[in-house]
Amino acid sequence: MRAQVLAELLAQPLTWPGLILAALGLWRLATQARRLALLTVGVALMVAIVALGYATADAFVYLLPLQVLAAAGWRRWRGC
Repeated sequence: MRAQVLAELLAQPLTWPGLILAALGLWRLATQARRLALLTVGVALMVAIVALGYATADAFVYLLPLQVLAAAGWRRWRGC
């Protein structure tokens, strides 16, 4: 249940096309710098676990680092 809310809170500001572009950016990063990609996924998982663990009304605040990582992935996919 909380995982579904987490996914919705993450998808809302980025939209689904943005999440797809972020995933493509992560894939490109994984092909070019595997260790950095693993570190990025590890940080994202830790942030998601913290956001799921705290039962607060403003859990979206804990997702801000994930949004920054997604934006960086999007930028990486574009080759900037």
